[in-house]
Amino acid sequence: MTFRCILVADGLNNTVVAMDTTLTKARVLSLPIDEPMKDPCRLYLDERAGKLFVAEGNGGRVLVFDNFRKLRSLLSYHAQ
Repeated sequence: MTFRCILVADGLNNTVVAMDTTLTKARVLSLPIDEPMKDPCRLYLDERAGKLFVAEGNGGRVLVFDNFRKLRSLLSYHAQ
C-alpha cells in the first residue's frame, strides 16, 4: 500500500501534520512521545521499514516512530 499524503513539520505549532494530496484536508498526527516536540523541522519517512523520523531544530533530538504503519491507518489520506 502506498502512503498518499503530504507530511509537514509545523515548527510554529510543534506538531507534524498530514495533508491530503489536494491540500484540502489536514490532520495533526498524534505521535506517542514523552516530552513535547520542540520545533520539528525535518521529516524522513521510511515506508519500507514503517518508520517516521522527525528532527527537532536548534540541535534538538531526532525522534523515531517505529509504528508508523499503525499510525497511517488512522489517516484518511492513504490508498484504499
